[in-house]
Amino acid sequence: MEVTLITKDMYRVRDFFTVDEVSGIMDEFSEYRPSVRKKEKSNNIIDYFESLEKGPGELGDNMALIGPSVKIGLGIKKIVKPEHPIDFIRVNTNIMHPGQNSDFHHDAPRLECGAMEYSWTFLLFASPYWDTHWGGEFCMQDEVDDYHYCAYIPGDCVLFRGCRYHKGNGPITTAPTSRHTVAWTYSSYGILDETDTSINT
Repeated sequence: MEVTLITKDMYRVRDFFTVDEVSGIMDEFSEYRPSVRKKEKSNNIIDYFESLEKGPGELGDNMALIGPSVKIGLGIKKIVKPEHPIDFIRVNTNIMHPGQNSDFHHDAPRLECGAMEYSWTFLLFASPYWDTHWGGEFCMQDEVDDYHYCAYIPGDCVLFRGCRYHKGNGPITTAPTSRHTVAWTYSSYGILDETDTSINT
């Protein structure tokens, strides 16, 4: 495992998964699987994104996606040494087509007070091949509103603080394939993230 600090609360993690582990996860995005669906969301405009059908609840029942969670949890503890106990709470997939884009969002759960929980997300670039000229880089906004980027390289991962606003940039319109990612989120139930700057007082 090779870990590079990009900025506070954001790391590139290389060689975390074995070749077989990455291949098994990437296989879930096979064009022959009937489990891909469209979802609608609203952010002043109607948009859509695609993800793999994962079954009921936040975790779903796809063991190819749930299975790596124990190894990832141990990796997070080794890399950042979280100040609070963390539990695996959610796995999400995303499929972005050429010319499509996304908006900034956060992964941390909200507490009743409106603040976000302490959490970390581990993101895998899950397309089997990619040319960085096609775009697709990950972007995170830090606590002083600077932007930090991580190029999309298949098999590489990004570990980042869940309360940080972030987005995946979509493939350029001439890209020959879609951008695939898997994100595992870990959280400390009910514990306030002290770095959350979006708290309404």
